[in-house]
Amino acid sequence: MYMRHIITLVLHIVTLSLCAQPKEGFFEIEGKVTDAITKATIAQCHVYVKGTDVGIVTNNEGKFSIKVPVSLIDSVLVVSTMGYESQEFVIGRLRTSKVNISLRSGALIMEEAIVGDAYKLVNQAFKKVPDNYPDRYQVLTSFYREIYWKNGKYIDVAQGILNTLKTPYLGMKSDDKVSVHKSYRMASKKKLDSVIFKLRGGPHTLNSVDIAKFKAPVLDEMVMSLYDFKYGPMQSRDGKQFYTVNFAPKSENLHLLYEGTLFIEKQTLAIGAIRFRYNQKGLKEAESVLFKKKSRNLHVVPKHFTYEVSYQEQNGKWHLYYVRNSIEAQVFGKKGKARGNYEITSELVVTERDISNVQLIADRNWSGPRAIFSEEVSTIPDKGYWEDYSIITPEKDLRKALKKIQKKST
Repeated sequence: MYMRHIITLVLHIVTLSLCAQPKEGFFEIEGKVTDAITKATIAQCHVYVKGTDVGIVTNNEGKFSIKVPVSLIDSVLVVSTMGYESQEFVIGRLRTSKVNISLRSGALIMEEAIVGDAYKLVNQAFKKVPDNYPDRYQVLTSFYREIYWKNGKYIDVAQGILNTLKTPYLGMKSDDKVSVHKSYRMASKKKLDSVIFKLRGGPHTLNSVDIAKFKAPVLDEMVMSLYDFKYGPMQSRDGKQFYTVNFAPKSENLHLLYEGTLFIEKQTLAIGAIRFRYNQKGLKEAESVLFKKKSRNLHVVPKHFTYEVSYQEQNGKWHLYYVRNSIEAQVFGKKGKARGNYEITSELVVTERDISNVQLIADRNWSGPRAIFSEEVSTIPDKGYWEDYSIITPEKDLRKALKKIQKKST
């Protein structure tokens, strides 16, 4: 039997006000999510309007900003993340200007059900994908951002609004198509030349790690039997219980590149989330496949390469809503001379979903698997650039860096 500690969330609703331009027809809610016991902020927490596809995630400081249509004023705002009990609020009751709300959940006691072999459970989960995931085309509106650091300092930030033609999870699954609706980039002119390698694929790559749809290359049927699957403690999210299944290669001698954790919903056996990383073999291969380098003499040595993929249930179907990639690497030049320590974070959060207008973007030019997102955008936005789109709130140090870069650019 597993017992989780009593967990408390505090949601600080900083501001809820009708936007300055009424014609836009939306409210903007800003807030912060923390654990009241440890006082730690909770990053990548899903904040969404119940029964809709309107949502966003918290940043690394636990802060969020979400734009909600006026028509949803009587709807329920949900705060949710794996390992915590979800919290709900009627949006209309939060219309006062500055409100602090303390949310608490009691101790959660769960017994690990005897479900047999973990490998068989994972197989069952993939077999039920056609039942648990969308069977029609969709158009997703998403916010995407890509951030580069060198030696702990921001050197390049690119972000944008994407339109994705999401194909069904049935039969022979075809690739999702990603197009950039609007985007901008801000980079330090002095430090820009030091970005000596770039991440390939960008938004396309994050869509391609939709593991529920595309098992390959992580858990392809040809290699699944070569992994060792073991149960971990059960988790909860949105009032649902999840089996935790850890996987890793059975032997170091096998040419398998990944290890990670699956979260499988107990009742439907839907994959609610997966977190995986490249192992040592995978890190060695990542350089030639995932990075574009300025010179053949450069040697990129990834030290850490992880993905997080999350799904949300709505009306009996599970939908992709958040993907995050985090990379740490060292770069060496000629004769092994160190050129710096780099970090790259890319993340994508689905903010809207449409099944009625899929033809509107069917003929657009798509962003491909070898495209460099930051090289495709160059504009600096004005104050109203994002219009009524929800975006991930920039962290405090990122806001300072962006202001500094913008000031030097004008």
